[in-house]
Amino acid sequence: MKRIRYHFYDHQMRCGSPKITYMLHLEGYKITSRTVSVYMRQMKLRSVVSPVYRVQTTDSKHDHPIVPNTLNQQFKTSKPNTVWVTDITYIPCRGGRLYLASVLDLCTREIVGWRLYDHIQTSLVLDVLKVAYDTKRPAPGLLHHSDRGSQQN
Repeated sequence: MKRIRYHFYDHQMRCGSPKITYMLHLEGYKITSRTVSVYMRQMKLRSVVSPVYRVQTTDSKHDHPIVPNTLNQQFKTSKPNTVWVTDITYIPCRGGRLYLASVLDLCTREIVGWRLYDHIQTSLVLDVLKVAYDTKRPAPGLLHHSDRGSQQN
């Protein structure tokens, strides 16, 4: 029971009976996971596991009209500034999350615009598109492709 308590607190109270049983087996103890769980219950040791939080970067289940997929997986182009693709990703940081929006020219594979904000609102998307447009000034007929999701606000 001392070794169970040691392993439990050594792993910040995150390990349950299966993991502690495994660690005890590595130390040479012959004990079942069921026995370890009974001992843990007697000592009132209960592992605390946080649910995995999945960051949602795009809302694909929206009621806005969906534009047809004109690009249709044709990722090769012969002329710069004819097809741009965009996406948003998040970067976990100590102070929270940062959201990176970028615009890529499919011909040159150059990032023609990007913005890094602490929120995922419409202004992030509009600002990155404005930066890309102001930088490259594409001719009329540019195809802008995204994952067809939607941002809030």
